[in-house]
Amino acid sequence: VLATLQQNAMFCVQKAQTIPGLKIIQPKGAMYVMIGIEVDKFKPESGIVDDITFAQKLLKEESVSVLPGQCFRIHNFVRVVF
Repeated sequence: VLATLQQNAMFCVQKAQTIPGLKIIQPKGAMYVMIGIEVDKFKPESGIVDDITFAQKLLKEESVSVLPGQCFRIHNFVRVVF
């Protein structure tokens, strides 16, 4: 189980690192990764102004559910749980 979680974490981190405007906080034993959203790097017409709009758009456009960082008092981050 631990090996599978680690593989999932590394897969998520590696893929997210290729996306401009995202900054990854490497997981250290957690079953989630925190991903920072550099909202100023997204085009204004994208409508992404914070972690909540990012999470909403990701769910609507890609059917990927993440938790906005504001749930944890961490603005402009999302939590991806593996």
